[in-house]
Amino acid sequence: MHIVDAGGRLLQPIGIPGELCIAGAGLARGYLNQPELTAEKFVANPFAPGERMYRTGDLARWLPDGNIEYLGRIDEQVKVRGHRIELGEVESALRSHESVKEATVIARKDEEGSAYLCAYFVTNGNLGASELRKHLLKMLPQYMIPSFFVRVEQMPLTPNGKLDRKALPSPEGTLERGTVYEAPRNALEETLANIWQGVLGVSAIGITDNFFELGGHSLKATTLVSRIHKELNVQVPLREVFQSPTIKELAQAIRGMEAHAYASIEPAPLREYYPVSSAQKRMYILSQLQGADESYNMPGAVMMEGKVDRERFERAFRQLIARHEALRTSFEWVEGEPAQRIHLEVDFEISYKKAEEDGLRQIAEFIRAFDLGQAPLLRVGLLELEPERQVLLYDMHHIISDGVSMDILVREFVGLYGGQTLPAPRLQYKDYAVWQQAFMQSEAMKRQETYWLETFSGELPVLEMPTDYPRPAVQSFKGDQIQFELDGELSAGLNRIAAETGTTLYMVLLAGYSVLLSKYTGQEDIVVGTPIAGRPHADVENIIGMFVNTLAMRSRPAGEKTFTAYLQEVKEVALQAYEHQEYPFEELVEKLNVRRDLSRNPIFDTMFSLQNMSEEETEIEEMRFSPYGFEHSASKFDMSLTAVETGREIGLSLSYCTAIYTKETAERLGRHYVALLRDISSQTEKQLKAIELLSAEEKRQLLHAFNDTKATYPANQTIHGLFEEQVKKTPDHTAVVLESESLTYAELNGRANQLARVLRGKGVGADRIVGILAERSLEMIVGILGILKAGGAYLPIDPDYPAERIGYMLEDSGADILLTQKRLEAQTMGFAGEVLHVDDERLYAWMTPISRIRQFQRSGVCDLYFGLHGEAEGRHDNHQGLVNYVSWANTVYMQEDRLDSALFSSISFDLTVTSLYLPLITGNKVVVYHGENQASVIKRIIEEDKVGLLKLTPSHLKLLETDMHLSSSTSMKRLIVGGEDFSHALAQSIYEKYEGKVEIYNEYGPTETVVGCTVYLFDAGSKGYTSVPIGVPASNVQIYILNSYMQEVPIGVAGEMYISGDGVSRGYLNQPELTAEKFVANPFAPGERMYRTGDLARWLPDGNIEYLGRIDEQVKVRGHRIELGEVESALRSHESVKEATVIARKDEEGSAYLCAYFVANGNLGAAELRKRLSEMLPNT
Repeated sequence: MHIVDAGGRLLQPIGIPGELCIAGAGLARGYLNQPELTAEKFVANPFAPGERMYRTGDLARWLPDGNIEYLGRIDEQVKVRGHRIELGEVESALRSHESVKEATVIARKDEEGSAYLCAYFVTNGNLGASELRKHLLKMLPQYMIPSFFVRVEQMPLTPNGKLDRKALPSPEGTLERGTVYEAPRNALEETLANIWQGVLGVSAIGITDNFFELGGHSLKATTLVSRIHKELNVQVPLREVFQSPTIKELAQAIRGMEAHAYASIEPAPLREYYPVSSAQKRMYILSQLQGADESYNMPGAVMMEGKVDRERFERAFRQLIARHEALRTSFEWVEGEPAQRIHLEVDFEISYKKAEEDGLRQIAEFIRAFDLGQAPLLRVGLLELEPERQVLLYDMHHIISDGVSMDILVREFVGLYGGQTLPAPRLQYKDYAVWQQAFMQSEAMKRQETYWLETFSGELPVLEMPTDYPRPAVQSFKGDQIQFELDGELSAGLNRIAAETGTTLYMVLLAGYSVLLSKYTGQEDIVVGTPIAGRPHADVENIIGMFVNTLAMRSRPAGEKTFTAYLQEVKEVALQAYEHQEYPFEELVEKLNVRRDLSRNPIFDTMFSLQNMSEEETEIEEMRFSPYGFEHSASKFDMSLTAVETGREIGLSLSYCTAIYTKETAERLGRHYVALLRDISSQTEKQLKAIELLSAEEKRQLLHAFNDTKATYPANQTIHGLFEEQVKKTPDHTAVVLESESLTYAELNGRANQLARVLRGKGVGADRIVGILAERSLEMIVGILGILKAGGAYLPIDPDYPAERIGYMLEDSGADILLTQKRLEAQTMGFAGEVLHVDDERLYAWMTPISRIRQFQRSGVCDLYFGLHGEAEGRHDNHQGLVNYVSWANTVYMQEDRLDSALFSSISFDLTVTSLYLPLITGNKVVVYHGENQASVIKRIIEEDKVGLLKLTPSHLKLLETDMHLSSSTSMKRLIVGGEDFSHALAQSIYEKYEGKVEIYNEYGPTETVVGCTVYLFDAGSKGYTSVPIGVPASNVQIYILNSYMQEVPIGVAGEMYISGDGVSRGYLNQPELTAEKFVANPFAPGERMYRTGDLARWLPDGNIEYLGRIDEQVKVRGHRIELGEVESALRSHESVKEATVIARKDEEGSAYLCAYFVANGNLGAAELRKRLSEMLPNT
């Protein structure tokens, strides 16, 4: 099977229709006694020399999976008003009506040569055209609806029993239109009917025919009002065409309007230089940007089938250049402003080449940068595929052209090549530019300016679309595109929505695209750019030049709105924009004083357009001209979505900037757009928040495949129980060491048992909190294990905390026993409970067997940090979560290696949990380091080279990068990094300093979910990340990334991270309301809970997670989670401070720091304020 182009020599790509040809062993020898027909249908196979193939005359296309889709007969394909239509498809829709027995459709031509469809049907009953037309509208787009319906008693047949199409009666006298035909009744209606016929290309329009049902759309409506203004001197608002879509209604509306004289554009006086238009000025400046060389090229191609007469070919283009001054225009700076210069003659040559293979490489080479100072800004080539199949290539710079101009160029070239004499144009583009300069000062333009400035008053939204790569500092124009389509059923459904809501297909598709962007960003204030022809003045309809304007469509797709309601808002936005379309976008940018950002476009970063312009095939003598498609890869915006009605389907092309997006992301977004539109078409009254993007397979992947973390571990064991099991295995191995002091596993276990006995005697048990305030030491570790063995929960307190905070923590937690060291006794003076010194040997006088100490599952760690307004927030972890974590960490980090671990961080820091418990349950050694200066401590750890496992923050890691010499021969095997954002550059630097011989893990986990929930092994080969991903979920942990409506977001889209599973703590101590807010029911696992982290993250395609920052004002600085409001509250507590605010900034290396701003009554200095804060807040 071969699917070939019209010439029968080239294979069509997947998805592109062509003629189906068949070759192989089953081929017949030919037609009996019909040599001419045999020669026509049985042709040489160009893909298998010496063999033949049969041309079926059937239209088909390859599907991606290797199947073939039949599309109908080529000879039954017709074009009506620029749309290619399969007659069989219309016939099939007719026959689907229960009262229709037979039906056929043919294309006829009216007196002016315009094609229209005529339907013939045989019915069981009294079926009228109106009902039949209504039936078809549910299944087909408007342009496929026949203009006339003819009821016949039976279909005429040939002697062979086939339908005799030639015998079908002429519609005259037997026709039914589906709407009652009413002829114009007066001069005004007659004039309007003539104008409509010219705009729509349809003859015999009645005064009750609907403009949009006859193929009208927003672009044609703009042309309509422009021509009405010129013919009738009445300025009809564009919205009036929507409100009065029939000639009868529009005539009635016009009668009530005041006359508004049509002002023609006059030719400008001759001069050496002319002003540029607003659009040209901005494009001239943009074209100077680095990387913009080819981004504003407008290439096109036309297939020419037949023998090309090169003399006529060249003459036609030279005539075009002579006709249109834009093709003889160059640009330069004159007195500090860009100006255009029109040359009487220009050097022009056509490039002739023979195609190599498929010619795609040569087409790509044809498109190259223009020098705007050198006319013509037009390039023409002829690429020969075969002797009588050649591709006309043309390329113009956007500064002298637009989409309509390209159509004019091709249309006039075809006419000139065919020998037509075209009337000389009255006006040229320079005349429009001069006219526009004057029009900018008019009252009408000032009213338009007021509208746009009001529309974009206040803060402008910046579309925060997730990207795959960091945005370059200077915008890149490198791009690519993907193609996809909306099938016939969905397309018909969207057209039906437009008809039922009084909108257009463009409005429906734009509304859907804006909802998609909202779902991808979480924003409910969306701006999308859309091009408009920019030819509202009838005098400029046939001029080549840069008329196109850009309209910024701002809408608010709030989740609570229904799609129908939102669509009406989009309709109003669009109509307002159309009515104010003459105001140049470039002027809006300048008036809004948008902050210059070379990395992106001003006001919007994405475009949407619906192309209504038809691609006609034309034949002149023995030459056939048809569109020839190819891709141009430049991307002027982050993303641009273009829709084209291609028969019954709607074709879509998504262009994207390859500097920030991958093809995979573009394809995923395309699938989600289709899914969203499909959901909308089935239920238009759905709230926007309920519209689905994700397929069942995507949901399965997000909820289950990425969370397939089930693993066995001793769930009924306690953390100290695991330690005791290790004691039995390695009783004499060193467990902890601090300089010259050390304890074996047996010694550590014995002292912890003795302390536990004392605590049990004092009533410590399940859910009893015991404070421990101690410096890093062997006694501290004994104290922690003693509390756990007694069945209690320990509250770790950093000795460096201010006395006020220490007292608050103890009081708020309800602890009535505090373990500390003798040298820290002064810091416990305000404590009303009992104080025990862990360095007091009298605590260890009891010799109690291990078996007598009961194990309690519920208690574990109680940790407190301070919240938004200074109140303590404490989480209460149970042993199960802790045991799950260390069991998982053992598998990931230890990997059965012997790795001693350094304990150097504060007792209240989560790093301690890993550094302490992981070695103690695996028979490894905890090497304790003390000292106030963490830089010097970390330096000692590296220089002494005693440990193979080190857990630290990126801030700590920065010290290794800047101040220390790292050796690849080190004992260090693995670095676990956590606590704050981990830059990819820092990870890469450390990796290289260790020559790739040290594994670097990025671990993420809020305090509320027991230390670690995800992990990522740094991959030096990974590209495109600013920060190292936080990885995949830990064992028995589920991660959900949800939007504000608790719905799953697609891969690559940011959302709030929720954590469920065995690591989730029981809640906040003594704070039921906060617990209820943060620990919520898991909608994906009934009966379970999940923790709302407040962290922004997204899934990556490989199942890893990328951390994107905090959602609220909570920030992390040097690994410490800080509520900015708490610091602000402390600042305001000073009597001299009137106002204060605090923000987190980043230095040149990306490290976060806090910056405080304050208003003081007197001469308050920073030193005094710092001293005050040190009394209330930790020095973190």
